Amino acid sequence: MSKKILYILSGNLSTTPRAVQSLIATQNHYDVTVIGVNRSNDWLTLDAQIVRGLPINYSYVSLGRENVLSWFINSIKNKVATFLVRLWQQNLKLNAYASSKASIVLIQALQKTNVNYDVVIGHSYGSLYPAYRYAQKTKAKFIFDIEDYHPGEAGSNPKYISFVLKELLHKADVLTCAAPLISDKIQKLCILKAKPILIINCFSENDFEKPTAKADGITRCVWFSQHIGPNRGLEQVFEAAKLFPEVEFHLIGNQYSSYLDMQVLGSNIKLHAIMSQPELHAFLEKMDIGLALESATADGNRNICLTNKILAYAQAGLYILATPTDGQRQFLESLPYKAGELIAHSLGESITKLDGSCLDLPAKINRWQKAKAFSWEHEQLKLVEIF
Repeated sequence: MSKKILYILSGNLSTTPRAVQSLIATQNHYDVTVIGVNRSNDWLTLDAQIVRGLPINYSYVSLGRENVLSWFINSIKNKVATFLVRLWQQNLKLNAYASSKASIVLIQALQKTNVNYDVVIGHSYGSLYPAYRYAQKTKAKFIFDIEDYHPGEAGSNPKYISFVLKELLHKADVLTCAAPLISDKIQKLCILKAKPILIINCFSENDFEKPTAKADGITRCVWFSQHIGPNRGLEQVFEAAKLFPEVEFHLIGNQYSSYLDMQVLGSNIKLHAIMSQPELHAFLEKMDIGLALESATADGNRNICLTNKILAYAQAGLYILATPTDGQRQFLESLPYKAGELIAHSLGESITKLDGSCLDLPAKINRWQKAKAFSWEHEQLKLVEIF
């Protein structure tokens, strides 16, 4: 009989590609069940596309107002916890509930199941407390994946989150981490049983076809994220687009009209709705330059994380123009070939000084080929050993 593994996510499956990669790698070895938190019906549609054809059990709980009574009760629980934790600062449950509504709805969902799993793995902070509780209840192996440095994320409550991390991370049987600098930061914050195992957010090498010659001579830049909105460095894209009307700038994500309506967008700014992962990767193959525009000062996580976008750009063979965050600098400097460069002053200046040979087909093929060295085919081997 196959062993059973439970994935607990604090968001949608489609917005947690790291978890998707993991469950695909383990599906042949385990009976896989996934419980997620729905944060958008658009993403829920993409969830359905991912689940279709996979031998997994997927369910979700909602964080929105689909059920007004449930939403209201959970909001009250969050507010009450935020008040009470000031009086009982060492209470684990209060710290967890005060810092994440996802923890509240996941705990409620898990109280309705009594299945015994061999492994319980949490992805992202909101799943940490629920995953710990359920693993403890069923005596399962407890694994937690650290994709971001959660105390440093904008809008978070670092005091409550740090308390929960310090209380629970050392109780995990295994910790995995998405970036070297995040691992370093976590080890300074918490006393751990062992150093987190580094598993970077790369994708299957089969996701990206060998680059081919373009039918035209247009240079195309691309940027993608969950949202096209403020505080994402896009202002420098809009400025660069004015300087280079012959260059196309493709932006992919949910569009914040209140933000975009305030911008003057030229015809060379191309907006696209969010895409499924296969659609996105196929689209990247048509691009030339990947824009990784994280802000080092945005919050304590953005400066040290490795985003999905910079890895996808590299695996597609795109030439990367990246802002000089510590995480992106470390990644580009760690590679034994030139996958791109850091933006010294502005995106416009970097494009002006760009060596055109970097965009030639042979150079793109060379980058695509060398990126296979850090594909998911290599990283997933660590998962099988862990589980």
